[in-house]
Amino acid sequence: MSFETNYWSEIYAGRLIDGTFNASKHADYIKSIFALSEFPIRKIIDIGFGKGKILEQEAKKLHPDHIIALDTSKLMVETLKKKTWIGKYNIAIAHTKFEEFNTDYLEKYPLDLAIANSVFQYIEDVDFSLKKLASIARFSYFSVPTKNDYLRMENELNFKDKYAASRTKTFYLEILNKYFTRVSFNVLESKIVREHSYFTAELYRG
Repeated sequence: MSFETNYWSEIYAGRLIDGTFNASKHADYIKSIFALSEFPIRKIIDIGFGKGKILEQEAKKLHPDHIIALDTSKLMVETLKKKTWIGKYNIAIAHTKFEEFNTDYLEKYPLDLAIANSVFQYIEDVDFSLKKLASIARFSYFSVPTKNDYLRMENELNFKDKYAASRTKTFYLEILNKYFTRVSFNVLESKIVREHSYFTAELYRG
């Protein structure tokens, strides 16, 4: 689907959207949990960066050596390119779908962290894309609304997202469990990129 003017005006207008108003808190959490686990984040990719709020905060708080930023919206890509803060970082910005993004190099030299915050509800082939995600990064900061989440948001906030696929928790978990281990809130460890685990507490590995 095309994420151009209508999507951004309909979904974001007059609403506090996760990953925008609280982007700094997301970045603080990511920085803290990986610092606690003593895993350095030097190379990151943001898949579907949208407004770019989390991306900006991650750049400022983690100071990564390399950043890749992908989005399907030409509007958001061009908007990001005009931001003054990107000049301080080694950042590659691409207007592309994640499904179509060439990851051959990254599969040979995986990144430390992939950010996919509320993106996979817009992706058609979830299995293919989650396997791809697990192939390019040691860890992923991942969130996706389930069918029950959307029902709750509709009842409590009168929020509907006509652009998103409404899928069950079971649907996502069956695929996630093939390619990832859940090691903390929103944090996934790849089962494909295998090295020493920095999250070893058995109680939280699921």
